[in-house]
Amino acid sequence: MENNYSAILEDNIERRIEQDNSLLPYSYVLLINVAVWVVFCAIFFGYIMYMIHIMNPDQTKDGLEAVVVDAMIDVNIVVCIIFIPSMTFIVQRINRLNFFITRKKEWYQTIASMVKEQNTDVKRANKLTNLINQKFISIKPISLRFFLGIHAVILSLSMSIIEKNTTVVLGSFFIIWIVKLFVYQLSLNNSWNRLQYFESEFDSTLSEIWKEDHKIEDSFSYTIDPRKKRNYFVWLFCSYLSLGIVGIVWDYKMHTDPDNMYEQFHDREDKILDVIEKIEQRYSQQKRTEVEN
Repeated sequence: MENNYSAILEDNIERRIEQDNSLLPYSYVLLINVAVWVVFCAIFFGYIMYMIHIMNPDQTKDGLEAVVVDAMIDVNIVVCIIFIPSMTFIVQRINRLNFFITRKKEWYQTIASMVKEQNTDVKRANKLTNLINQKFISIKPISLRFFLGIHAVILSLSMSIIEKNTTVVLGSFFIIWIVKLFVYQLSLNNSWNRLQYFESEFDSTLSEIWKEDHKIEDSFSYTIDPRKKRNYFVWLFCSYLSLGIVGIVWDYKMHTDPDNMYEQFHDREDKILDVIEKIEQRYSQQKRTEVEN
């Protein structure tokens, strides 16, 4: 073989050790997020009381609404700072997924190149490559620029002074927050679910090829966890009905799903690497025998 594929895959596994890490326990995440919201509410409503006391606006609905809107505008810089810990967890989850997609793409392509090099049958040689090009290529990393861009829109809308209307400002603020969370949570859930389905199909196809080539005796595959395939809209509806409790459960799943999947992903990678090392050893022995003869 022209390339030392086992060495390439071993390097990939070393990156796995660095990148496929668990995040903070979810209890810490929940505690920090609760603290963030408590501090935000304390500053926001405290500032409103301060404005009412200092400015002493007319005790009318319009006067109070103006104070609330002005408070939202003035407090935004503080909000940006306060929400950094909460945003950090979201960015960490996105980065964890993006690192995993990039690493697995290189893993699959390396194995596909090896199979292509070893097989004279063109159809079978290109089987894994075609599978990657048709299905894995559609599993794309989540764009942090897009996500942070939506966050910038939230801040700009909340700072808008087009209308001195509490409903307009607050409504736009929370609608964009919902859109952001929808895009983020739905993308995370779909990506991890699609990754396990692709892993199952890739492993089954590779196992079939190796069995036909008499490189292995027993087939192997990734066992799909159907619980990872969730209907986001059902969860969102239930979250509203439960006043956010189901939403916390969903967020917990998004935080811990990868940890539950890593074990099987890593186990399959170790088995595949073991087979490839044996294949390369047999190939080296054959070459030495041919030289000696």
